[in-house]
Amino acid sequence: MKKFLFLISFLFCFSVFAENGISKSIYKEDKKFFNFTIEPIFGTRIGHFGEQVYLKNSQTGEQYKLSELLYNFSPAAYTGADVDFKLKRLHVTFGTKYFIPMQTGIMSDSDWLQNANSPTGSTFVKTNYSEHENNLRFGLNLEAAIKYDFHPSSHITLSPVISFLYEKMIFSAMNGTTWYGNDINDKPASHTSYYSFDDIQHRTVSLLTGEVIQLRRQDYYIWLGLESSISSKDSRWDLFFGLYTSPFIYTHGEDDHCLRSLYYIDTTKSIFYAGKIKLYIQYNFTENISLKLSDTFLFTGNMQGNEVKSSSKSGPYQNQGTIIGATSIYCDIQLSGVFKF
Repeated sequence: MKKFLFLISFLFCFSVFAENGISKSIYKEDKKFFNFTIEPIFGTRIGHFGEQVYLKNSQTGEQYKLSELLYNFSPAAYTGADVDFKLKRLHVTFGTKYFIPMQTGIMSDSDWLQNANSPTGSTFVKTNYSEHENNLRFGLNLEAAIKYDFHPSSHITLSPVISFLYEKMIFSAMNGTTWYGNDINDKPASHTSYYSFDDIQHRTVSLLTGEVIQLRRQDYYIWLGLESSISSKDSRWDLFFGLYTSPFIYTHGEDDHCLRSLYYIDTTKSIFYAGKIKLYIQYNFTENISLKLSDTFLFTGNMQGNEVKSSSKSGPYQNQGTIIGATSIYCDIQLSGVFKF
């Protein structure tokens, strides 16, 4: 992540000073003082959100993963629009994505209980595993950005950018199957040592019906980055590459464990622990109408924070003293029309 941050900083500084050594005569100056662009979009997201719980190994004291829930986008469809207000070389942009409610693959739930309930020191045996229908009930993405264009040549543009991203997702995990490793006495799990979940001779398989877990998650990002675009000589094609890092990320997740009537709130704060890459190719039918195919890849490190718990949704909540994690890794692929005014 430090190398990623260094690269962003270097490219950012390069873009600011790129014009100093190039003749002014080859600049591609903007023809209009003010431009307005609207871009309706339709796309799909592939990837997942992750939630983790960590404990310390009873033998070594090292942190290990006790539990992990993965909410998959496989895929999730969305629609929306981007708008760009351009004043000479300064851009102020706003974007929104609305995710269509649908089933988006599975939610998987994994536990490593061997050491947690008995001081065995074994932290690598996955004792419990389950899969559930993952339903996206609601999804909204909002982003605002400011950037400034520099033109090192008549067909190249470099743009340092700062942006803010907010995203809210509501998932509902329904029905499903559980594979729980039995205890060492070959009985249903009873807070001792367990067999692995995939040990066919020593596990219990159960079917679940109804809503199992609901997740309401909100993510907040600040992004710093550099965008570059290259236009063909005839101006028919544009190629774009953007590289970004996040100096601050905050996540807030609320989990309702419906079958056990338990409610959790998880929060994390992280600094320079996420990256984003954006690519697109654009074909310009005219100066004002274009078609664009985009790909945005976002990833985070394992952002860690705190958890509170209650037996009632309205509280009161108590601090669990456990370390929780939040992760994101996904790719947004979208097709859009670009209309300039």
